[in-house]
Amino acid sequence: MIGDDWLDGIGACLLRVPSVIVPIAESDDRNILINHRHKSVASITITYAETFEYDPRLLTFR
Repeated sequence: MIGDDWLDGIGACLLRVPSVIVPIAESDDRNILINHRHKSVASITITYAETFEYDPRLLTFR
C-alpha cells in the first residue's frame, strides 16, 4: 500500500492526503500525515492552522 511504503521509506517526512470528511476532489481540504520515523521529524513546526466546523450531520449515529 502507498501509505505503508511511505512510512517505511525515508524519502519524505510529510504526506499530503485528501480529507475523508470532505471527500470532494476540487476541495483544498487536505490532511498532513507525519512520518515519525523520518530523521527530520523533530524540526516540524506548525505555521498555519485553519478553523474547521463539522457538519452536524456527520456526528449523527445510526
